[in-house]
Order: sequence, then C-alpha cells, then structure tokens
Amino acid sequence: MSLFETLASLESNDNLHLGRLLVLLSAFAGNTGSGSVDGLTKLAKLDFLLRYPVNLERALQVRGGRGADAKV
Repeated sequence: MSLFETLASLESNDNLHLGRLLVLLSAFAGNTGSGSVDGLTKLAKLDFLLRYPVNLERALQVRGGRGADAKV
C-alpha cells in the first residue's frame, strides 16, 4: 500500500476523527470538567490545528511562541 493510499484510508476512519475531538474536549474540560469550548467554530479551528501540526507551529510562531510549546 502506498503512502497516499494509507493516508486516504485514515481519512475515512471515523474513530480517528472522534478520538481527536475527544482529546480536544478533554484538554479544555480538564479533570474537573469546568472548562468549555465556546462554539462549534472554535472546536473546528482547534481540530484543524491538532490535525495539521505544521499549521499549529506556524500560528504559534506568529503569536511569538515556539512550536515545542504546543506539546502535541
């Protein structure tokens, strides 16, 4: 199987997408469950940055942070 075929098969795996959303919700809710994600747009943006860490690193650099600070 080529790299392209492998990546394409991952895109159709719903469990991968659900897991990524659960990671985000857990990160924002914390152990106490007191945190929240305000709206679907914010969740979609965070999901994009988690899904594409290169863009997360670029966004952190623009804001004056380092990519290593993200700890993805």
